[in-house]
Amino acid sequence: MSRDISDLLSAWSVDDFPVRVIDGDDGRPKLQRRLALGILQLEMDGRPDGQTPFGDESYFDHFQRRCDSEAESFYLTSADCQKLASEAILYFQRRLCFFDLGDFERAARDADRNLEVFSFARKHALDEEDAWMLDQYRGFVLSHRARAKALSALKNQDFNSALAAVDEGFAKIRTFLDEYDIDEEMAAGDELRQLRRLRDTITGHPTELPAGGDIAQILRDQLRSAIENEQYERAAKIRDQLASLESPT
Repeated sequence: MSRDISDLLSAWSVDDFPVRVIDGDDGRPKLQRRLALGILQLEMDGRPDGQTPFGDESYFDHFQRRCDSEAESFYLTSADCQKLASEAILYFQRRLCFFDLGDFERAARDADRNLEVFSFARKHALDEEDAWMLDQYRGFVLSHRARAKALSALKNQDFNSALAAVDEGFAKIRTFLDEYDIDEEMAAGDELRQLRRLRDTITGHPTELPAGGDIAQILRDQLRSAIENEQYERAAKIRDQLASLESPT
C-alpha cells in the first residue's frame, strides 16, 4: 500500500467542509479534520488518538485507578501532570471537531472530561504550579461546556435549559476567577463575551427558531436582510453574534 496521501488530500480541499466522519477499517467511525498540511484523524470515543496507556482508556483513567489503590499515598508528579496536560489537548482538538459537526452532546462530554482532569490535578498534584498548568484553562473549557450544553438544548427548542446552561457557565467561570483572584475581563473576557452574545441571541429570538433549533441559520437570514436594507450597524452586530456561535474559540 502506498504511503503517499496526495490523492486523498487533492480530493478534499481545505476550502471544503473542515470535518467529516468516515468508516474506519476497524469497523468504528473516525473523525477527520482537513488541515492546510494534511488530515487529522481521531477516534469518536475513548482517547482521541486510540492509545491505551498501561492498558487503560487514558492516562487520566490510569491515574484514577492508581489513586483508588494507593489511597492517601497517591500523588501526581510533574511528569504525571505533563502527561495529563498533553492528553487534555487531544480532547480539546476533538471537541473542536464536534463543534464543527454540530455534535454538541459529545463536545460537552469531552469538556466535562477535561474539567474532571483539572479537578483531579488540583487535589493530587504534588506541586501547585503543576496543578495550575492544567487548571489555568478551566474558564476556557467551562465556556465551551456552556456553549455545547446550550446549543444541544436549542436543537430541541428547550430555551429554558439553554439559558440555564449559559448562566451556569457564567457562575462557574466567575467562581474559578474568584478562586485565583483573577481580573474577570483580563483573564476571561472573550469567554464571557461569547456567552453574553449567545444569551442575547437566545433571549432575543426565542420564537423564531425552526424545529432544529438552528440559531445560526436565523442569524444568517437576519444578516442578509440587514444588508439588503442597508442596516449596516445592525448587520455588524448580527455578524458578531454569528461568529460567536460558529467558532468555539
